[in-house]
Amino acid sequence: MERLAEANVKNVSLTDFDAVVAAAVAENYIQPADEARLKAFRDNPADESWINK
Repeated sequence: MERLAEANVKNVSLTDFDAVVAAAVAENYIQPADEARLKAFRDNPADESWINK
């Protein structure tokens, strides 16, 4: 993001992680139970407890 700002380029995100995960659940790409696991990984990838949830 800093490099974009330095180049005077405006960045507008069209989606975010939560929306992508919700869509993946809705389209049956992932199981509903995996949503919490993915969010736990996003929040702290070093904490491997998300693997066993």
